[in-house]
Parts: sequence; structure tokens; C-alpha cells
Amino acid sequence: MLKVKNLNKSYTTGGHTYPVLKNVSIHIQKGEFVAVMGASGSGKTTLLNCISCFIPHDGGSIYLGGQDISGFNEKQLAKMRNEKLGFVFQDFMLLDGLTVKENICLPQIIAKKSITQMEAKSEKFCQLFGIDKIMDKYPAEISGGERQRTAVARSLMNHPYILLADEPTGSVDLVQHYPKEIPVILFSLSMRISDIAERHSVRFSSRVSVS
Repeated sequence: MLKVKNLNKSYTTGGHTYPVLKNVSIHIQKGEFVAVMGASGSGKTTLLNCISCFIPHDGGSIYLGGQDISGFNEKQLAKMRNEKLGFVFQDFMLLDGLTVKENICLPQIIAKKSITQMEAKSEKFCQLFGIDKIMDKYPAEISGGERQRTAVARSLMNHPYILLADEPTGSVDLVQHYPKEIPVILFSLSMRISDIAERHSVRFSSRVSVS
């Protein structure tokens, strides 16, 4: 389902080049639930951003569903992200001018789905995540936890091949609601520095099947 081969990414600041990802290779099968764990600054978000092609990588290949997406142009990437990837960002990235329900519907609005279909689906997710009573409120009017649930619901609207979630686990209760029918869930999780043997490395947790 997802294969990353020899992925490299560096940043250059003040004339100095800092490698963040060095020959990272992973292979995640359908039905797997995988967590990337490491200290702050170890490259977890960079890895997710490279996999989604939000930022360019310096070398290596990324395959989604057997297709190499590394060479996609911007139009192909935009279509792929909306149809095959689901995202939960650290800062949620909700649109302030849209209600909770409208934010959740956004992926299907972009995909030009029917209004009836998207409204029914968004209401289903609102009930699932316990935010059905705030559907008509705006992001500024709801709590951080409610914004988090809204972001997760939005990420699931197009039934993505893979869900990329950057430190989304603000509560155990929320994690329990992630639908098991999503083929792949890839989490980024922070750990205390004292819990990490190599503070500047990215580590992959044991895989747990959700199929």
C-alpha cells in the first residue's frame, strides 16, 4: 500500500546543510497501524510531509498503491492528495470562515461530490466523534479537542487509501474512534527525550493490525 525507499531530505540554513532524513525505507501493508516515534525535531513531520509530497524530498522514491508518486506534477499531486490521502495536522488547519460541518465537507466540495451525499456523510462523522451539537459553530467558538475531532472527521471524508496524522492523539478516547476500515494509518507521536535511546533518530513502533 505504501512503500518508501531510500528517502533523503536536508535543509540548508546560513550556508550549512542539515540532514533530517537519511535513507529512510519503510513498507506498510494494507490494514496496518504504524506510529513514528522520536524526539521533537527528529524528522517525524518532515517524513509525513515528504510522503504526502507537501515538501520535495532530495532523493528516494515513494510508492502509493504500487504507483511511484515522486514524479507527479502539481495537478496530479493535488488530485492524489484529495482522493487518496487523509491528513490530520498538528495545528488542525481548519478554515475560520467555515462552520464545523463545512470544514468537514471541504474534501468532498473539492471533489465536486453531491451536496446531499457530503452532508449525510459529514453528519455521520459528527455523530461518531461526538461533535454533532456543534456542527454549525465556527472554529473560534469550539475547544481544542473539538477542533481536533473536526480535523479527524474531515480527513476521513473521501475514504483515503492512507491516513497521515501528525501528533493527533490528544486523548485516548479520540484514538479509539479511528475507523478500522481505513487501509493504513500512519501516526507521528512525540516521546519524552528520556525515553529515547537515540535522541536524533526516527523510530518505527511495532506494527499492530487493525484488519
